[in-house]
Amino acid sequence: VAGDGSILSGGIGWVVNGFVAAYPDDAEEMLAVFNPEGRAVLDRAADSCVYDFPLMNPLAPTTRYTLDGRPIADYLSAEPWASAVKRQELGNTPPSVPMFVGQNAADDLVLVTGVDTMVGKWCAAGVSVDYQRYPIPPVLEKTVVGHGVGLLPAAAQGLEWLDAQFAGGPTGNNCGA
Repeated sequence: VAGDGSILSGGIGWVVNGFVAAYPDDAEEMLAVFNPEGRAVLDRAADSCVYDFPLMNPLAPTTRYTLDGRPIADYLSAEPWASAVKRQELGNTPPSVPMFVGQNAADDLVLVTGVDTMVGKWCAAGVSVDYQRYPIPPVLEKTVVGHGVGLLPAAAQGLEWLDAQFAGGPTGNNCGA
């Protein structure tokens, strides 16, 4: 899990709370792995946004949140987690409109390998995708700065792409490139 031990490590609460809400039949089993500190993070996450990260144990490893001291990532390959993760996997549902995707190759929160997989699935499904990968070097890893730095060129290029789309311009498509 890319965010484990990062400034947004408490964001695991958003992910787990989302799984619990989406798959209530598995909620009890999913929640059973958490110790009191982990449950407290989940509770805080329920009423928090990204700007509340100082309240959500920044830089703490997820090993602090589980009863057996294993990181959350260790649970993702076992049920019921594995099925929930598979259903939420990026790219499984291709969009019906052209897409622009901008990604910092060294993003320390959203790993480029997952974005590459998503774009590959969309391209295989015939979606027109303009995928821009920015070769920005790693910046202050585990602080999410690399994630934010990548947002700058993606936002600028993405807005230009949207303007072109609304003006009836051609859709950029670099699938297979």
